[in-house]
Amino acid sequence: MARRLLAWAAALLLAVPAGAAVMPLQEAGVVVRVDGDAFPQASVDTMLRFARLKQPQSTLQQVLDAMIVNRLLAGYGRSQLSAAQLFPNTGVAFARDVALDDQLVGLLRAVYGKELEQALAALPGGGIGALIVAQPALQPQQLAAVFGDSRRLQLLYQLQPPQQAAARAVPVLQYRLPAGSGGSISLFDLYRRQNVQGRMEFHNRNLAFIGQQARLYLGSLYLLEWAEARLGKAALAHLRRTLDDQDHVQAMLQYYGVGADMHYDSQHLKQLAASVTAPEIRSYYSAHRDEFRRIERVRARHIRLPDEASAQRVYAELQQGGDFRQLARQHSLAADRRKGGDLGWIRHSANLDWLAQLAYAQEPGKPAPPVRMPAPPDAAAPWEIVLVEQRIDGYQPPDSDSVRYAAAQALAQAKAAAELKSLRERLLRNAHIEISASLNRAGAL
Repeated sequence: MARRLLAWAAALLLAVPAGAAVMPLQEAGVVVRVDGDAFPQASVDTMLRFARLKQPQSTLQQVLDAMIVNRLLAGYGRSQLSAAQLFPNTGVAFARDVALDDQLVGLLRAVYGKELEQALAALPGGGIGALIVAQPALQPQQLAAVFGDSRRLQLLYQLQPPQQAAARAVPVLQYRLPAGSGGSISLFDLYRRQNVQGRMEFHNRNLAFIGQQARLYLGSLYLLEWAEARLGKAALAHLRRTLDDQDHVQAMLQYYGVGADMHYDSQHLKQLAASVTAPEIRSYYSAHRDEFRRIERVRARHIRLPDEASAQRVYAELQQGGDFRQLARQHSLAADRRKGGDLGWIRHSANLDWLAQLAYAQEPGKPAPPVRMPAPPDAAAPWEIVLVEQRIDGYQPPDSDSVRYAAAQALAQAKAAAELKSLRERLLRNAHIEISASLNRAGAL
């Protein structure tokens, strides 16, 4: 057993920098402790089963590695970053605790769906309706006390404290769960579980929607009671904490701008980009010159035609081998038709006209399909067929604004990723990790 424990510790150390405190753990029902926090066997088993629904080859080591790293990073994020920095969109999204409840319920349904179906089928009536004790009809005066005058235009779908108190006093559904616990779901219980679209339905007095939300919430309460009986209270709480860890780590990645495109609005990324120096930009440009390749100039011809039908006929001739210059002389409306539609060399500039932009968008060597010139939908407008005969590529100047912006963003993302990697390694080095000898048994799931 000790030999197997050392093997698992060595495997885990592949993800843990040298110097991390990894110790043996002998504790029933606990797989790992990280800085004293217990990872219950039932919680880890559930996460492994969930991972294998998406990736059947997922291993216990991979799942544990992710859970441990997420626990440490999320703990750092909670202590060093505010909720507003990590979760800036709570005004229109679900409340944090509601979102976590929904994630937990979704995970449990995914992992234990068949067992849940069997448990529900065993209820009187074979469904969640058996748990409903009463479902009082909502009265207009109750809704008016909570949501105000229905004829008044709503700009913010929020309840002030007096309205919240009124909503708490309105029962929507009374229930009793199989284990004997019962309660009442109030209008406020349901309202606070909505995002902005759901709150709009409440303010609009959509009674069918409110009733549906009450039954969905009751289903969640039933599922959580069922899961607590199966997994244990500590394991269920740990699963919720694990999902919260994942959310915090994802929020930290977004805060740092790691993995985002160059236009992602990360304040941290902006600060790093602003600190990038001119020598760093020159060095990046030298190492990534191909990223700044651009078209310097093109030599092109065109045929301007009065309508789409004419354009398609000429284009069909070109596809059959027709001579572009000759067809331009015969059919083009443009003044350059005598020169076979020759546009000459079009050099790159910041103010290319529409036709030049169209030429720059084409691959050289073959006529492009007809394109209607910009005009209102109902207005008559000519159509253009463009042929790029030659294209000369070059590079953006190293001191151009576009190079400075792109290089600064790329360097900032690299610095942010390095910061997170260094933080991860430091947290793991300083963590006290205890590993249970029961890991092999869990890995056999």
